[in-house]
Amino acid sequence: MPYCADFETIVSTEKTRVWAWAVVDIETQHFLYGNDIESFIDFCISNPDTYYFHNLKFDGEFIVSWLLNNGYKYNHERKIQKGEFTAIIADTGQWYSLTLCAGKKKRVKFLDSLKILPLSVAQIAKTYNLPMQKLKIDYTADREIGHELTEQEINYIRNDVTIVSLALKLMFSQGLDAMTQASNAMKDYKETIGLKAFSYYYPTFDIDLDAEMRKSYKGGFTYLKEGFSEKDVGNGIVLDVNSLYPSVMYNELLPYGIPRKFEGKYEPNELYPLYIQFFSCCFDLKENYIPTLQLKHASQFKPNEYIKSSDGQDYSLCMTSVDLALFLDHYNVYGIEWHGGYMFHGAHDMFKAYIDKWTKIKIDADIAGNNGLRAIAKTMQNALYGRFGLNPNCTRKVPYMENGIVKYAHGEKETRNPVYVPMASFITAYARNKTIRSAQNVYDRFIYADTDSLHLLGTELPELEIHDTKLGAWKHESTFDKARFIRQKCYIEHWTMHKNKNVDENNITCAGLPKNCIYACRAYKTKLKGNIWAVNYKRIDFSNFHTGMKSYGKLIPKHVVGGIVLFGTDFTIK
Repeated sequence: MPYCADFETIVSTEKTRVWAWAVVDIETQHFLYGNDIESFIDFCISNPDTYYFHNLKFDGEFIVSWLLNNGYKYNHERKIQKGEFTAIIADTGQWYSLTLCAGKKKRVKFLDSLKILPLSVAQIAKTYNLPMQKLKIDYTADREIGHELTEQEINYIRNDVTIVSLALKLMFSQGLDAMTQASNAMKDYKETIGLKAFSYYYPTFDIDLDAEMRKSYKGGFTYLKEGFSEKDVGNGIVLDVNSLYPSVMYNELLPYGIPRKFEGKYEPNELYPLYIQFFSCCFDLKENYIPTLQLKHASQFKPNEYIKSSDGQDYSLCMTSVDLALFLDHYNVYGIEWHGGYMFHGAHDMFKAYIDKWTKIKIDADIAGNNGLRAIAKTMQNALYGRFGLNPNCTRKVPYMENGIVKYAHGEKETRNPVYVPMASFITAYARNKTIRSAQNVYDRFIYADTDSLHLLGTELPELEIHDTKLGAWKHESTFDKARFIRQKCYIEHWTMHKNKNVDENNITCAGLPKNCIYACRAYKTKLKGNIWAVNYKRIDFSNFHTGMKSYGKLIPKHVVGGIVLFGTDFTIK
């Protein structure tokens, strides 16, 4: 059975080192610790297995630094010999694995548990309802070489590795031992429907065809209605879709099989009811309609800007049939020219067995009070669709040493087989369609949307399908009596109700603002009369939540001798 591991490291401007390490056997929960990286490496070589770090990108650099300083050579191949190590580090900087070979039958692999459990250690303990919580220590205290850990420090690092190990143990008990969330979901999906059915539904494309169809693959809809930026509003509600992406996968007509290429404009075809269309046109947004289009590679527009007009200029576009219908409903379109595309067979039932399976597990976990298994079931329902959009570019970064500091060079270009990007394109298109059309139906009340949520003026429930649990229905998530929206993913709401409980709480969402900047501002959280809770923000509230606001606590990584140091700095709302 593998181990869960963790490092505690020195905070220094020029040089850092490991002053504490801990491992816990995931099966037995046997705990061990030490106070330097040498004894950690010795333990790993004496106990060759898989070790999970919760954020391998940070801890892994300390290991790479030690390896390069102690005679190990990097080998880009996965078959490594004694005295070599290899790593899977994406060209985006994401770490996936690190493997060293110290001799025959002495291969040690390090993986990133954050790729399987995308929560902080504190959030894992809460979400999985574990019998322990993350503790606190002083990270900045002076700790000399050979520092003997105090009882407080031992308890701190023990809790960290044990919390993650208990969650991993539950994951492994469900047979979910792949490297990432999405890999676990795809592996289980293949087992659910069978490899023969999977191969039939999702034939392999060559990379050039994948690249063509990938132009239709876009993310979630996040939009602040014009006129509401930095404007204080009064009473309102927040609605969330119950399992947006799983509901699309369960209910909508989705593509499968080998696509058929067509020229010009798509013509209705019963055998191929879904399509990806290439075209060019000029366009202007209709009055009182929500914009739906972004142009991420046009220099005159911001990548996250939803465009109202092409200003008389033709643009080449690529859309799924779902996106195209929405686009034509929301824009006046001029001079359209059709440039062909690809059409697909369609079916409704490809994911029902998979989603039904995990829905049952989630319901049974609810009844049994097993919060951890419930969280796993929810994750498995949401993690699958993105795997279909897996990017075939898998070029890696290569670590090397320069002046005692680990650096990274881009390796030679590598590719892998794509999965089936049309599926990812249509699932995300249907999700955007759900959110945008619902927002348009309540246009007069609409303020803000973020993927699967709507923020509306007024407290009456709108004429949308509202239900607390029905798959794909809107759920009344929160009520607020005051709110301010600055931009996409940057707003503050004073909640008076959340998840059917009365509250008295400022909810702050701000992309790029670390949670510790927010949580550090909480002076207290005390229970008042009845079921009302009060949360008091000391530094961030309505008095200062504006463009230009600064909050200390954002951590910036710096590569130094020995590893990485996280330096605190100000976060500024821009």
